[in-house]
Amino acid sequence: MELREVIEKRESIRDYEDKPIPQEKLLRVLEAARLAPSGSNRQPWKFVVVKDRQTRQKLAQAAEGQTFVGKAPVVIAAVATMPELVMICGVAEYPVDLAIAVDQVEEVYAIIHYHKAVLCFVRVNHQVNWYC
Repeated sequence: MELREVIEKRESIRDYEDKPIPQEKLLRVLEAARLAPSGSNRQPWKFVVVKDRQTRQKLAQAAEGQTFVGKAPVVIAAVATMPELVMICGVAEYPVDLAIAVDQVEEVYAIIHYHKAVLCFVRVNHQVNWYC
Protein backbone atom coordinates (compact mmCIF):
# COMPACT_ATOMS: atom_id res chain seq x y z
CA MET A 1 0.00 0.00 0.00
CA GLU A 2 1.34 3.43 -0.97
CA LEU A 3 1.55 6.21 1.64
CA ARG A 4 -0.94 8.38 -0.25
CA GLU A 5 -3.46 5.55 -0.24
CA VAL A 6 -2.89 5.04 3.49
CA ILE A 7 -3.56 8.74 4.15
CA GLU A 8 -6.68 8.80 1.95
CA LYS A 9 -8.16 5.69 3.57
CA ARG A 10 -7.37 6.64 7.18
CA GLU A 11 -10.35 6.38 9.50
CA SER A 12 -11.10 6.36 13.21
CA ILE A 13 -11.95 2.91 14.53
CA ARG A 14 -14.45 2.39 17.34
CA ASP A 15 -15.34 -1.26 16.65
CA TYR A 16 -12.71 -3.92 17.27
CA GLU A 17 -12.12 -7.53 16.32
CA ASP A 18 -11.86 -9.84 19.32
CA LYS A 19 -8.67 -11.64 18.35
CA PRO A 20 -5.07 -11.31 19.45
CA ILE A 21 -2.59 -9.18 17.55
CA PRO A 22 0.41 -11.17 16.32
CA GLN A 23 3.48 -10.34 18.41
CA GLU A 24 5.71 -9.65 15.39
CA LYS A 25 3.29 -7.00 14.10
CA LEU A 26 2.97 -5.40 17.51
CA LEU A 27 6.78 -5.26 17.72
CA ARG A 28 6.95 -3.53 14.32
CA VAL A 29 4.57 -0.86 15.55
CA LEU A 30 6.56 -0.36 18.75
CA GLU A 31 9.79 -0.15 16.74
CA ALA A 32 8.23 2.69 14.73
CA ALA A 33 7.51 4.46 18.02
CA ARG A 34 11.08 3.96 19.17
CA LEU A 35 12.41 5.50 15.95
CA ALA A 36 10.11 8.54 15.99
CA PRO A 37 11.82 11.94 16.08
CA SER A 38 11.54 14.29 19.04
CA GLY A 39 12.96 17.60 20.20
CA SER A 40 16.72 17.23 20.82
CA ASN A 41 16.13 13.50 20.17
CA ARG A 42 15.15 13.10 23.85
CA GLN A 43 12.32 10.69 23.03
CA PRO A 44 10.59 11.64 26.29
CA TRP A 45 8.01 8.88 26.21
CA LYS A 46 7.19 5.32 27.02
CA PHE A 47 4.74 3.12 25.20
CA VAL A 48 2.80 0.80 27.45
CA VAL A 49 1.11 -2.20 25.85
CA VAL A 50 -2.04 -3.26 27.69
CA LYS A 51 -3.51 -6.65 26.81
CA ASP A 52 -5.21 -7.55 30.08
CA ARG A 53 -9.00 -7.21 29.73
CA GLN A 54 -9.56 -5.84 33.26
CA THR A 55 -6.85 -3.22 32.82
CA ARG A 56 -8.30 -2.17 29.47
CA GLN A 57 -11.69 -1.74 31.17
CA LYS A 58 -10.08 0.48 33.81
CA LEU A 59 -8.48 2.54 31.03
CA ALA A 60 -11.92 2.94 29.43
CA GLN A 61 -13.27 4.30 32.72
CA ALA A 62 -10.27 6.61 33.13
CA ALA A 63 -10.88 7.84 29.57
CA GLU A 64 -14.11 9.41 30.80
CA GLY A 65 -16.36 6.51 29.84
CA GLN A 66 -15.07 5.95 26.31
CA THR A 67 -16.06 2.29 26.41
CA PHE A 68 -14.55 1.51 23.00
CA VAL A 69 -11.11 1.77 24.62
CA GLY A 70 -11.84 -1.30 26.73
CA LYS A 71 -13.08 -3.28 23.72
CA ALA A 72 -9.83 -3.12 21.76
CA PRO A 73 -7.70 -6.30 21.89
CA VAL A 74 -4.67 -4.15 22.73
CA VAL A 75 -4.34 -0.62 24.01
CA ILE A 76 -1.05 1.18 23.47
CA ALA A 77 -0.66 4.08 25.87
CA ALA A 78 1.79 6.79 24.86
CA VAL A 79 3.14 8.16 28.12
CA ALA A 80 5.03 11.43 28.41
CA THR A 81 7.97 11.06 30.78
CA MET A 82 9.07 14.71 30.83
CA PRO A 83 5.84 16.77 30.95
CA GLU A 84 7.68 19.71 32.49
CA LEU A 85 9.62 20.52 29.27
CA VAL A 86 8.48 23.69 27.53
CA MET A 87 9.44 24.99 24.07
CA ILE A 88 10.85 28.50 23.61
CA CYS A 89 7.40 29.67 22.48
CA GLY A 90 5.94 28.64 25.85
CA VAL A 91 4.10 25.55 24.62
CA ALA A 92 4.58 22.25 26.45
CA GLU A 93 6.71 19.81 24.45
CA TYR A 94 4.99 16.56 25.39
CA PRO A 95 1.81 16.94 23.27
CA VAL A 96 3.90 17.74 20.19
CA ASP A 97 6.41 14.94 20.76
CA LEU A 98 3.70 12.38 21.51
CA ALA A 99 1.66 13.46 18.48
CA ILE A 100 4.67 12.99 16.20
CA ALA A 101 5.49 9.59 17.69
CA VAL A 102 1.90 8.34 17.57
CA ASP A 103 1.50 9.66 14.02
CA GLN A 104 4.52 7.61 12.98
CA VAL A 105 3.06 4.57 14.76
CA GLU A 106 -0.28 5.04 12.99
CA GLU A 107 1.43 5.18 9.60
CA VAL A 108 3.19 1.88 10.24
CA TYR A 109 -0.04 0.47 11.69
CA ALA A 110 -1.89 1.34 8.48
CA ILE A 111 0.86 0.05 6.19
CA ILE A 112 1.11 -3.38 7.82
CA HIS A 113 -2.69 -3.34 8.36
CA TYR A 114 -2.86 -5.50 11.42
CA HIS A 115 -5.92 -5.98 13.61
CA LYS A 116 -7.61 -2.92 14.98
CA ALA A 117 -6.16 -1.43 18.16
CA VAL A 118 -6.55 1.86 19.95
CA LEU A 119 -3.90 4.36 20.92
CA CYS A 120 -4.29 6.64 23.93
CA PHE A 121 -2.20 9.67 24.79
CA VAL A 122 -1.42 9.75 28.48
CA ARG A 123 0.28 12.57 30.35
CA VAL A 124 2.04 11.40 33.47
CA ASN A 125 2.17 13.67 36.49
CA HIS A 126 0.01 14.09 39.58
CA GLN A 127 -3.09 14.45 37.43
CA VAL A 128 -3.45 12.02 34.53
CA ASN A 129 -5.09 13.37 31.40
CA TRP A 130 -6.42 10.97 28.76
CA TYR A 131 -6.84 11.81 25.10
CA CYS A 132 -8.29 8.86 23.19
